[in-house]
Amino acid sequence: MDKDLIIKNIINYVKNEGGKFYYWHIRISDNPINSLIKNDRVDLNLIKYKVYHSENNEDALFIEHHFSKQGMLISSRNKDSDGDYIYIFLKKIKENSIQLNKIEKESFKLIRSIETYEMLMAHLNEDKNSLSKVIFDLINSVDIDNRILILSFNSIIEVLVNKIIEYSCINSKIILSDSRGYPYGVKILILCEMKIISESIYTILHWFKNIRNDAAHKVIFNIDWNKIKSNKYQIIKKVDSIKELCIIIFSFFWFSAEKYLKDDLINGNLKIAL
Repeated sequence: MDKDLIIKNIINYVKNEGGKFYYWHIRISDNPINSLIKNDRVDLNLIKYKVYHSENNEDALFIEHHFSKQGMLISSRNKDSDGDYIYIFLKKIKENSIQLNKIEKESFKLIRSIETYEMLMAHLNEDKNSLSKVIFDLINSVDIDNRILILSFNSIIEVLVNKIIEYSCINSKIILSDSRGYPYGVKILILCEMKIISESIYTILHWFKNIRNDAAHKVIFNIDWNKIKSNKYQIIKKVDSIKELCIIIFSFFWFSAEKYLKDDLINGNLKIAL
């Protein structure tokens, strides 16, 4: 079958059966049914799957690459990557990933209610057990260069994102073991699609990631305050220091992530260090 037709058929099938690409797996094989049973270890009676025969292996690789960019999960251990069959399948989604919208009602309402840095500080002073409060106190106790501050805060968020992926995605081992296929930007997009974080927070994290990349890779790094002041979110526009910016971004992320990670934090299983 022509590769463009296969792509069109897969899009339609996923739309009808599952809706979201990141819930689906895509593989290449010479014997797809055998691969599903032996390699993927699934019960064909309990999953949704579809098999397509491409014209050659080159087309199969093109199709797999096309859908991996859309969020479909591929296997780094695919033993049959020289085959010309493409198959997709949908495993059962973890229960907690279906119920994530419950968090939106509380955390997003809180985020929308905080309009200034002073309001955020007032909230953190009331919730002294918040990880945001702990980190705020730590940051205020030391003098840290802006470059190190940005790199440190983004690294802490990455650690927490990985933890949420581990708890919320049935294919977390694949995602976390393949940093090239699933970089940080893709991970926060997955969290947004799963309604763990809002589109607003995703946009802010993605924007902050770009600032972090400048801090990590530029020999001479200076804060572009015009870029910060032009941000569409009023609370970010009004910041007077990089310390304030980092606290705001981390706090807004934490308000969404807290329910997933609070038990680990209390039990000492979540190690955060600057």
